[in-house]
Amino acid sequence: MLNLFQKKIASYAITALSITVIVAFIILVMRALGLFLDEFYYVLLPVFCAVIISYIAEPAVIFMADKLGLSKRVSVAAIFSLAIVAIAVVAAVGLPYLIEQISNLIDNLPKLAKNASSYFAEKAPKLREAFQQVVSGLCGNFDASQGGAKLARGATKLAATATAEIHNIVALSASLAVVPIYLYYMLVAEFDFYKWLKDRTTFLPDGARETLIFFIRRFSEIMQSFFRGQLLIAAIMGLLLGTGLKIAGVKFGFMLGFSAGLLNIIPYFGTIIGLGTILPMAFFQEGGGIILCAVALGIFIVVQLIEGYILTPKIMDKTGLHPTIIIFSVFFWGTALNGILGMILAIPFSAFVVAAYPTLQRWMAEKFKDKEGNPSGESENS
Repeated sequence: MLNLFQKKIASYAITALSITVIVAFIILVMRALGLFLDEFYYVLLPVFCAVIISYIAEPAVIFMADKLGLSKRVSVAAIFSLAIVAIAVVAAVGLPYLIEQISNLIDNLPKLAKNASSYFAEKAPKLREAFQQVVSGLCGNFDASQGGAKLARGATKLAATATAEIHNIVALSASLAVVPIYLYYMLVAEFDFYKWLKDRTTFLPDGARETLIFFIRRFSEIMQSFFRGQLLIAAIMGLLLGTGLKIAGVKFGFMLGFSAGLLNIIPYFGTIIGLGTILPMAFFQEGGGIILCAVALGIFIVVQLIEGYILTPKIMDKTGLHPTIIIFSVFFWGTALNGILGMILAIPFSAFVVAAYPTLQRWMAEKFKDKEGNPSGESENS
């Protein structure tokens, strides 16, 4: 027989082993899910896109059907027509401007590099020398690879890479082409998913089935709230950043600022990318410097404060997640689900875990309480 100390050690060991097994199982599930999404990426991508867009478009469909007395099919057709017109107008007005801005940005890159080189030569000569050594080493490797065999291998690798990229572009285009079809049938369908799921899970105990349906319904509500609100917030942030940077005098400020704002569909992602591109632009452009860089940084801070204290509370329900947890969630789910799709779904997933945990904890506590109250599994009458 074990004494009290040995029993404690054994219980600690069993607990540690259980935690290790649970963590290993979670990692295995995440890895399997990531591999599954990676393998069937182009099959699942249009479905995910259609679901996200349906969350955004559904209120308009319901409004047109209820307030205007239109059928769902007519309402969806009208929304599709308006969307096509809006896309055509934006493309006609914005595409030439975007192409011009990108072309000018590419033309200005050598000048920005020259300004950066001059600055480092004056302020940090050792850093410039290290940078030049890296560039010289790369150029030397490139020159040394001009021999026949290495050049042939390089050309073969380049051709393979180009072929793979073309294949990916074609696959992505074909995948996105079916999004409107999925979206149309999702919006017009008179389909009660929760009733269908309830009818197909009769093998589960009533309590477990209701809990499962509750969790799925809660996850859908979080997805709807997040994407309906976050897209509008990202668009407003883009306009504020673009307008502010343009007024401040940052070159290509509106294009870069608006792009950074739209990227905030993934929280903080656009801000991180924007700070990494716009601040160097403000610092090294002609007429720029530390003052313009500080002004650009101030614009980012003001817009972030507006988002945190005005836009999010007014437009979208709070997720209940700390900013640090949000940033961690973006990188965690992006890694777990192998890419940008995981980063986009990071906040809904994390918010669902936070929202569902208390309910799951209560449910598990009730189950264990029932077992402790009747450990033998016998009825009270026996």
